[in-house]
Amino acid sequence: MQSLYPVEECLELIAETIQLLRHIPVPPDATPGPYTPDHSLRQIRYLVFKEQKAEVVYNNINELEQLTSLLVL
Repeated sequence: MQSLYPVEECLELIAETIQLLRHIPVPPDATPGPYTPDHSLRQIRYLVFKEQKAEVVYNNINELEQLTSLLVL
């Protein structure tokens, strides 16, 4: 099945969408991972975590980077 749009046009639309998303303000209490009003549900889900879910809620990106630097070593 052939696309209705040329690849170049699709890439331009994707780039425009990303630019629009970058202008959405981040809530002041946001943490890495899913954003929900319930702070305890903000656990990151990813294959490197036990049962694919982080055991803690990371308060900032630095905490998450510390973990990933340990995994890379």
